[in-house]
Formats: sequence, C-alpha cells, structure tokens
Amino acid sequence: MGFEYNNGVNMQRKVRLTAYCPFRISKVSLIPDPHPNPNEVQMVVGSLDEDVPEMRIYKRTANNQLKKDYVHQVDSSITDIGWIQHNAMLACQSNGKTSLFRVGTTHPTLTESYNNRMSEVYEWETSTSRIAALSVFGYASIGEDAFVTATDSGKICIFSPNDKPPMRTYKDECAVKTCEALSTGHILVGNEFGQAKIFDPRSNTVDPVQILDVGEPAISVLSIAQHPGRTHLILGGCSDGNLTLWDVRKGTDEPLVVARHEGAILDTKFHPHHSIAMTAGSDSKILLQNGQWDPEKIQEAEAMDMSAENTLEAINSISMQGDHWAAGGDDAMLISDIFR
Repeated sequence: MGFEYNNGVNMQRKVRLTAYCPFRISKVSLIPDPHPNPNEVQMVVGSLDEDVPEMRIYKRTANNQLKKDYVHQVDSSITDIGWIQHNAMLACQSNGKTSLFRVGTTHPTLTESYNNRMSEVYEWETSTSRIAALSVFGYASIGEDAFVTATDSGKICIFSPNDKPPMRTYKDECAVKTCEALSTGHILVGNEFGQAKIFDPRSNTVDPVQILDVGEPAISVLSIAQHPGRTHLILGGCSDGNLTLWDVRKGTDEPLVVARHEGAILDTKFHPHHSIAMTAGSDSKILLQNGQWDPEKIQEAEAMDMSAENTLEAINSISMQGDHWAAGGDDAMLISDIFR
C-alpha cells in the first residue's frame, strides 16, 4: 500500500517489527542519529507502570530484528522524553523528577553493550506535581539546550542546562496536558479546559499572548504539534477524538476539524521534514494524516490506517525520524516500521 507526501515523495509501509515489553508503554522516542541508516534505528521506550519503573533501548537491525539492547531502572513511571543532542536525553517522571541522561558513547575500546547504555548525569529541581510533558527549544534565542516542562497542577517552567531552578515560570488555571517549544521562540501548551495557550518568554508578562480555543469547555487538548514549514499552523489532538487545526495568524478564529479518531487523541506528531502528521488514540488507532494543511482549502485530511492488527488498547506515543516510525501503548507492544 502506498502513500504520498504533498511533495510527491512516495511512502510505502515496509517491514513491520514488534516486540513486547514487561510494562505498558508511556513513551517511545527514536534516538536522533547524525549519520542515519535507512535500515537501522534505535529507540528509547518508557514504562507507564509504577511497579515496573524503567526505560529500555531497543534496536532495529538491518536484518529486520527488533531487539532489546539495554535496561535502565528509574524511580517512577516515564511521562515524556526529549533530546538535546543525539546522545543527550531528557526524561520526566511521574514523581516530578526531570533528569539528563547520556545515551551511548563513541569510545572505541568499549563493547557494543556498553555503547548502548544510558547514565543519569544531571537532575533539575523536582516538581511538586506530576510532569505531563516536556519540549526542547531548538535554537539559542531562549538559551542553548533550554527546555520547557508542564505539570498537572498547571505550572509551566523553562529550564536551562546549568541551573537546577527554572529560569522562568508560568501558571495556568487548570492542568496542562501537553507543551511544545515553538520554532518562533514561543511556548504552546494545551490544557484540560480545551485551550491552547501561547506564552512569549522574551516578554515581561507572564500572561499568555494568545489563546486558541476548541470551543467546548468539557474537551481537553491532549497533544499538539507545529507544522515543520508553515509554522503558523498548529494541530491539536483532543479528548473527543477531533484533530483540530489552528492558524495562529487568525487569532481566536474557530479551529477546523480536519480528522478524527473514535477515542481521545493521545499523541500528535508532524514529520520533522515532510508535511504529514501521525496521530495515536485511545481507540488503538495509528493514523497517518496527509493534508494540504491550508485552512482556506482543507476539508479533511486523507488518513492512512497504520494500526497494528489485533490491538484493542490505547496507543500512547508515536515517534518519527527519517524513514522510520515507532509507537507503543497500553498493550505493551512496541511497533517499529519503515515508510519510504
């Protein structure tokens, strides 16, 4: 089955591999590779279960095997993962802890198993409530390697790599479910009141500079993603299953519903280099969304079902990098696939 990007690059589902973890999967994150191999990739998988608090590294090999490479014990369940560099990973836990991990090494005298290890090297000030999400700034305007976290209590914090306390703090009036460090230098958060709020760290105010609304107060914004090219376009995955599209240039205009799941959309990702998005839902579906993403023209995104067979549980996390994508959820199954 083929699928096309808007730029005409053909995508085709290739060889799907699966592996079962001894825990429900909260987060899957492909490890950035400065020298990517189209047939090999590594990924970090985080546990949702408090009684099995760990992260694992899995490797997809050129001979189509998906194998466990390393296990690292943590204090509590993993809530989000982000990358400062290809070997520097941030991980948040449900106990409010955010840590920096070194992943792998290029030291030529070490064995392969040691090359794939991870070690905790730094810890920031612990939050008093569960950290729901984190996102890394990819530029120096806020501070090199700075990142933002958001919590169930509505607290939003910007951290630098060298100081344990936050550089800047904001407070929402309800639980924040997701956050994104935008390429424009702003922070975008989604909350349980159906709002996406934009904060500007470069201004003196702690109030949001823009509020985007789903229009229904009983609906939460659970996941958000910024278009990689047209950065004024924002996708929001909502608790009612709607995938909404906002154009931040139009302010408070009502969002467009461009696709939907039969359950809450738990994760939304744009491909880093192409105008496609993937969504994962509590309905066990993984949908590849291919749209023009033009609010003036779009009716509904064309969706390709990438879901695993015989899966009835929620898919909590997806990750895309180059030709690879991976996903995992409550059925403890890790999915690794390739599209071209």
